[in-house]
Amino acid sequence: MKDNLIIVGGSGLVGKAIFNLKSIQNNFNICILDKEYPNKKMLINKKQIKFFKCNININNFHNGFIEKLPKKSFIINLAARQYADHPPKVKRLNWFLETNYYGSKNVLELAKKLNSIGFIQFSSDMVYGIPSSNKIIESHKLKPIGEYGKSKMRIENYINKNRIKFKFPISIMRPRMIIGKGRLGVLKKLFLLIKNNIPVPLIGSGQNYYQMISDKDCARAIYFCLKQNCPSETFNLGSYVKANVEDLLTNLIFSCGSKSILLKTYPKLVKIIIKFFRIFFIEILYKEQYELADKNFILDISKSNKILKWHPKDDDAKMLKIAYGDWIKQRL
Repeated sequence: MKDNLIIVGGSGLVGKAIFNLKSIQNNFNICILDKEYPNKKMLINKKQIKFFKCNININNFHNGFIEKLPKKSFIINLAARQYADHPPKVKRLNWFLETNYYGSKNVLELAKKLNSIGFIQFSSDMVYGIPSSNKIIESHKLKPIGEYGKSKMRIENYINKNRIKFKFPISIMRPRMIIGKGRLGVLKKLFLLIKNNIPVPLIGSGQNYYQMISDKDCARAIYFCLKQNCPSETFNLGSYVKANVEDLLTNLIFSCGSKSILLKTYPKLVKIIIKFFRIFFIEILYKEQYELADKNFILDISKSNKILKWHPKDDDAKMLKIAYGDWIKQRL
């Protein structure tokens, strides 16, 4: 007999990857809650899913369909506002909090009403801020430097202070930079330079390591977490890091047949220039992007390996090549 699974924000990148995972389809009856309708492939398989359109920012957002949701379900909260959603230049923290904190609280209240048997809150590596060690473990001090990370830290703190109140186990997942089809973010600027054979400026020497994770590996981690009945723990998610930034980009440029070259810079000077432009509301990069660009940022995933029995399959070089190929196809 299949368990019930409710995916909030399930029409997004990771939600699609979860739905497409055969082990999820074979073991769960799926409900998706989102403000956007699922893609065509998911609609074709509508016999396998139920979809409810909603906006979690609204209190009691579930009015009108809660009675149609299965009780004693596992619930995954993927819904979030991100930088890709073009945040406003003023009152930015409040804009992020509307969904990432207040909206997530509304989802937790829904889980209470449904007597959820397990909950997964998707958070972010941005809660760590600038790392103080080469490998970041889950107990690393949380000191986010941008509004997005602050909003994610706030919902994490709320969960950790109120675990007893909810009476169901809650897992928190902190993924590194997620890569997948249609999810580019800052990579779009990089790909434009490479495609047009334009030099690619680095912030720093490129000798640092900058970890990523694929949408498919995120989905697999969620499946293994569900198999373990959502342990009341926090888990890092990321790839096994094999190459530094310079080697990753050199490999990508070569594989694309581009004539671009890498330009190494003095990071302090570049950051001063970026901050200067921000005075005039011109954002070349967001703070959480440029401040971390020259840092070693590697999440230690040994806890996820040990407790969830999960191991990432995709490496950073492969992810970049696939993302670039998908981007090229979309432009044709």
